[in-house]
This record gives sequence, C-alpha cells and structure tokens, in this order.
Amino acid sequence: MIPFLKNSLIRGIIRRLLSTILTLWVGITICFFIIRLAPGDPTTRFLTPTQSTQTRDILRTRFGLDQPLPNQYFHWLARVGLHLDFGYSFLSGKSCASIMTSALKPTAFLTGTALIIALLLGISTGALAAINTGRLTDRILRSIMMVFLSVPAFWLGLIFIGFFSIKLGWLPSAQIRSLYYDQLSPLKQWLDTGKHLILPVLTLGLPLSANIYKYFRAEMINTLQSDFILAARARGINKSRIIWQYGLKNSLLPVISLIGIVIPALLSGALIIEVLFALPGIGRTMVTAVFSRDYPLIMAGVSLSFLVVVSCNLLADIVCLVIDPRAQNNSGKII
Repeated sequence: MIPFLKNSLIRGIIRRLLSTILTLWVGITICFFIIRLAPGDPTTRFLTPTQSTQTRDILRTRFGLDQPLPNQYFHWLARVGLHLDFGYSFLSGKSCASIMTSALKPTAFLTGTALIIALLLGISTGALAAINTGRLTDRILRSIMMVFLSVPAFWLGLIFIGFFSIKLGWLPSAQIRSLYYDQLSPLKQWLDTGKHLILPVLTLGLPLSANIYKYFRAEMINTLQSDFILAARARGINKSRIIWQYGLKNSLLPVISLIGIVIPALLSGALIIEVLFALPGIGRTMVTAVFSRDYPLIMAGVSLSFLVVVSCNLLADIVCLVIDPRAQNNSGKII
C-alpha cells in the first residue's frame, strides 16, 4: 500500500472525496434529463404564429436541440468537464458562467451572513437554554424559537416588509441598493447595501437559527448529563470551566455536521427570499431561466448549487474527522 494511504484519516478523506464526485455527477445527470424532458420548447419564445416551421428548425439547430438527447448530454458533459464551459444563455446570448458569476456575489453574501447570524444566535441561545433547563429562561427561549421554526420564511419576510418597511419606513423592502447608489461615497455605499440586506438576512437566518438552537440545546443537555461531566464536577472543577470548556466544545460537533445538512435548505430559502425582496442573486436568475426554458443557464445554476452543497458536506465531514477521530472506523470509512 502507498505509505500515505496507511493513514486512516487520509483514506477516509479520499473515500469521501470520490463519493462526493460520484454524487455530483449523478445529481447533475438526473437534473439534465429531467430539464430536457420537461414539456415546452425554448424556441417558442422567439417565434410568432405567422412564422414557418423552417424558422423553428433553424433555431433548434442553432441551440443544438435537433440532436438526440444522449448526444446533447455527452456534448454538454464533455464541454463542462474539459473546459468548464456551460455555454451561452438562450435568452440573453451572454455566457452562462459570467451570468452566474455576477449573480453569485449577492447570493453568497446573503447566505453567508444569514448562516453566521444563525450560528451565533442558535448556539448562544441553545447553550443558555441548556444551562437553565426547565427554568423561565429556557421556556422563553423555547417559545421564541418555536415561532421562528414554525413560520414559513416567505411569510416571515412579508411580516417584516409590512412592519419595518411599510408601517415604520425604517428599512427598504426590495433591491440590493438604492437608485442613487453610484453617487454615494464608498462607506455610504456599504451602509446602503447593508441596510437593504437587513430584512432578507433576518428572514433567512432566523428560522435557521431556530433549527440550530433545537439541536444544540438537546446535544448540550446530553453532554452536561454525561459521565465525564459528572466526574469533573466530583473533582471540584469550576462550573463555568465545565460548561464552556467541556460542555460547549463537545456539543459543537453535531452542529458542524448540521451545517452540511442545512446548506441545501439555505440555498432553497435564498431562492424564495431573492424573489420576495427582488435581489439579483442566483435564485432570482434561476427562476427567470426556468420560466424562459433557458436550458444552459438552468444547468449552470443547478451545477453550481450541487457543487456548493456537496462541497459543504465534504468539508463538514472532514472537519468532523479531524476534530473527533471516533467518527472514523478502522477501515477509513466515515460513520
């Protein structure tokens, strides 16, 4: 055996990496055929009832839709796999890669900020509730988080728009920047963008924080009731040290795994939020592409989403392996 493969950690990472590549390929392939087999023809958007079928045939040839579906798939897969070329949008004629690149920045900022807020709020409230289990603090936090967990994200967004934008007029309800954005100084441009993103970030982050709170609270309660915590208390170790050094640290591992699981929900939630708040991100771009049957742009967005999801899951698994070797058995498999 190759020397570095004797390390069980390396074997586990390589095994998980190969599994991730296979998952990515299978998912993208399924989406390709589902999208191409869906009813509708992209060429109808460019035709009028008076135009001949010959014009439609020319358009289908121009878009590569006249070839058998397997040929279309292998041609697309070779172009993407070898050159990272997703083609050009049927609707705008622009490169799909450039469209997705420009749409990625707002989505990344929205989801990244929402995830950070959700982690900070979920972990802090979960720890506070676990420390005060059964007390008034625990009951209040549980009631608040249950509200955020139960209310759909789009409904929460509508409530925020109605209250903070329409009634109070404190925050904007749409777009990512003001009309006079270019006339502002760099600092005011940052403040203007931040002001526009407050409501979308809260709408996306608060329900996610409720999920993290629920899992972290349960995990920390179990940790604080475990034998090694009881032994630490028996040895007279300071209570705050037990809670923050032992309880908090050992309860964070499931949260790391949870991040890989919630990424798909975060991306799907971003799609709804971007449409609701008219943000120029990947979600809104994908909705426009779907209604226009813009196959290349749809596949570019789907591929990017798949890549983000499987990469985050892979990263979460690797972090769990590094932090806790017990997550790996003797054969190098992640369990």
